[in-house]
Amino acid sequence: MRRLRLLLTVPLLCAPLANALEVQSLATAAPTLDGRLMVASERAAGKSLWVAWRIGHWQTPGHIHVDGPVTYVNSRLIYEGTPLNELIPETANALAAPGPAPRPGLQYRDIAIAIELDRNQGVRRSRVTSVEFPLTIEADTLYWLGSASADDSTTLLSAMLARTASAEGQIEIIDALAVHDGNQAFNLLTDIATSTGPSKVRGEAAEAMSSSLHPAAAETLYQLAGNDRSERVREEAVEALEDLRDPAAVIHLIALARDGDRDSIRMEAVDALAERGGVKAVETIDYLVWNDGNLELVEEAVEAIEDLPLHQALDMLQRIAIDHPQAVARAEAIHALADLEPEQSVALFERVVREDSNADVREEALDAIADLPDDLGLAVLIDVSRNHSHRGTRREAIEFLADKAGDRVVAVLQQAVYEDDHADVRESALEALSERPNGDGIVIVAKVAQTHPDPELREDAIDALADMAEDDQRAFQALRLLISG
Repeated sequence: MRRLRLLLTVPLLCAPLANALEVQSLATAAPTLDGRLMVASERAAGKSLWVAWRIGHWQTPGHIHVDGPVTYVNSRLIYEGTPLNELIPETANALAAPGPAPRPGLQYRDIAIAIELDRNQGVRRSRVTSVEFPLTIEADTLYWLGSASADDSTTLLSAMLARTASAEGQIEIIDALAVHDGNQAFNLLTDIATSTGPSKVRGEAAEAMSSSLHPAAAETLYQLAGNDRSERVREEAVEALEDLRDPAAVIHLIALARDGDRDSIRMEAVDALAERGGVKAVETIDYLVWNDGNLELVEEAVEAIEDLPLHQALDMLQRIAIDHPQAVARAEAIHALADLEPEQSVALFERVVREDSNADVREEALDAIADLPDDLGLAVLIDVSRNHSHRGTRREAIEFLADKAGDRVVAVLQQAVYEDDHADVRESALEALSERPNGDGIVIVAKVAQTHPDPELREDAIDALADMAEDDQRAFQALRLLISG
């Protein structure tokens, strides 16, 4: 969905637009919202037009809806245009929240809904913005319809939906419906999501429920995620459950992750649980990692652990990297640790390289070590390249050493070329020398070409010198001396 929501923690500055927007207020032109729309249409004389009105919306404190570009300059939020609450005097006074009591953790804020209508009263575009920001519309005139309740606004949007044939226009209406509270808006979104319409429209309706406060939202999204015929709608429903404030959403995500009929939705649910966090979500992810029979889901669950709080993620991943019976899980855990706080897991990486029975897992750990600063990882790479019992792991270490600078590394590679027991390790060391930064392996490659006891390796060294000679004069001279004898 297009709307942008920001956490407002900084001062605001605005720069007026060169072409000011003319606002024609129709707030008192008719007693009803649709009546005022009729007046606006008559004034537009059959042409397309922009109309806007104001509703109240429960939302998280500090969050705002912004339509149009904003930038941060010196800790201030900068935008272009005149805020609606300055352009339209009526909006300077905030709407009173309905109902007898406030909603815990929420604030009631004024939101402007702007709609562009074509000649047939179908919707082309919509805009949603907090009234302390401008509307960025491509028009000279805006017809202001005043303030409305969420239900009256929903009724008008429902009528517009019936007149809008294009899927794009319907999605624009859904964008506006997403900031409407109350049963009527939720029921309309449910009707759209469960209709026979295009999946992209129905998916947008499911996504729009993510901000719903309706008590049936979690159950509705759960049914869509588990049973809808469209994969797009199912995935949008899971993502909406991730964002839904209702704690029941976690229960439904757990059910989808553990018992869902479709692997793709189970994986989406695992990701959503990790994003939400909490004790039940963590317990479920941990259970799936250690007990589920689907290795793809296990791998996805391990990857999702990265999104948990750092202390939880490190503890879980380190245990998986050492003790999990499946190599794919151990490798994914090491990859995740390398992404999070690799310097806190150096000893674990080294242990895995030395002790793990699986070559792919050892390679993942070596990769993590190679990405560490040299003062932490270089000594381990050198030791592995010399002493590891598996020649494939020695080769991997040598390949990582190819990118490490310093005479010490050149000496290690030279030793491997001449002393390793396996030809493929010696070949890897020669290749690493030929790829050294700044060509500091050329002298050793030339020496191998002249003195190595293995004729095949001498031939490989000559070929390497020939390749390097195209770009490095030192290699050219060494090759020339070799040929001249």
